[in-house]
Amino acid sequence: MTGNTTLLLGMAMDVQPTSAHDTEGPEMEEPTQNHTYQDMLDTMCNSTYGKVNATATTPKLFVFTVYGVLLTTIGLLGIAGNLISITILSRRKMRSSINCCLIGLTSFDMIVTSTSILMFGLSGICDYTGAMTWYANGFYQRVMPFVYPLGMIAQTGSIYLTVTVTVERYVAVCRPLQARSICTYGRAKVYVMVVAFFSIIYNLPRFWEVSYMVCRQNGEEERVIVIPSPLRQNDQYIQIYIMWMYLFVMYLIPFLSLMVFNSFIYKEVRAANHARIHLSRLERKEIGLAVMLLVVVTVFFLCNVLAFIINVLEMSRIVLDELTVTSNLLVTINSSVNFIIYCIFGQKFRRVFLKMFCSRILPASLARDRANSAYCEPSRVLTNGGGGETICLGHRRSHPLVTTTHGTPRTSLNTTAESAYHNRRNDFYEYDKKDQSSFQCFD
Repeated sequence: MTGNTTLLLGMAMDVQPTSAHDTEGPEMEEPTQNHTYQDMLDTMCNSTYGKVNATATTPKLFVFTVYGVLLTTIGLLGIAGNLISITILSRRKMRSSINCCLIGLTSFDMIVTSTSILMFGLSGICDYTGAMTWYANGFYQRVMPFVYPLGMIAQTGSIYLTVTVTVERYVAVCRPLQARSICTYGRAKVYVMVVAFFSIIYNLPRFWEVSYMVCRQNGEEERVIVIPSPLRQNDQYIQIYIMWMYLFVMYLIPFLSLMVFNSFIYKEVRAANHARIHLSRLERKEIGLAVMLLVVVTVFFLCNVLAFIINVLEMSRIVLDELTVTSNLLVTINSSVNFIIYCIFGQKFRRVFLKMFCSRILPASLARDRANSAYCEPSRVLTNGGGGETICLGHRRSHPLVTTTHGTPRTSLNTTAESAYHNRRNDFYEYDKKDQSSFQCFD
């Protein structure tokens, strides 16, 4: 995020809200050789009182619709969905390496949506309606030096945890022999901490990019504005850190990594679908989880590719404010929709969600799900020799489904055959329970 644009979690001083007394917010002026840093600050203060910017580059109604309505609504729903996701993924029965990474990803996404609302959503509402003067006149400006770098840290963490989850799925699907030692719960916590540490270190300079200033003029009320620091105005800092490092660290490296690893995963999924009849239940679950994460990565690409294009255009000094506003909305959507993806593709996630939040509302549906868990498959059919009796072994061992051609229910099962079946079934779950090496999370 470079220049004076408003890419998500970019220079927030460009979209600071105006009070009910102003017609437009002050635009940041780039210092030139004939203007000192103090001259620029004085100009910003004078423009706040003089309302010199009578014409906005982006229509207020458009900004209000995208930021004030869409981004704020989607962001609030995303925060609620992310909280629910963390609650479900943190349960003991969901403990696994992939879930540990997903908890970290969801936490970063929740911070991204929260900072988006504070930086863009509420400011869009203030600009258009003149409401929340307490927020526009002081609160926004004073919290921005902390909200801005926090949002940048969360955005970096979200991107690289998406890469981490993809690499984990690559190992689980394409390198299953190494998965037991690599995809463990303990190592997953280390991966999350490493990503968080990297995100903080990389974004430390952001804490010295933004500040605020109190403007005072005779006969006028006190105004507070967001200002860029001298560091943010340094040409070398802009060229090296904001332009090139941001382009490589936040886009090129993660995008290329995601494309490479997901291409291998996609090939494995296609090959597995052709041979699906020969897959074990555990292998089918791994493939299903890989498909879910392919969807997550696809949404990530769709929602971030516009921001990448805008950054490339900015390097040629091409700024399109409408595209920037739309890009901010898409990035917020990306951090808000994973809960929906988990519900659609994660059977166990969906089942735990219904049990936790909808068990009283949907008791009949849950009862049907439990009833449907007992069903016949070719490998589960036992016959009573020549007696014409068929026994379907379901999950409810105390009440197996029994049918007989003689019209009389059978009261005992062939225990030897049943034991052999369950031994084969348990062979699919030979993960070491001591080191928690199972990387299943949705079944």
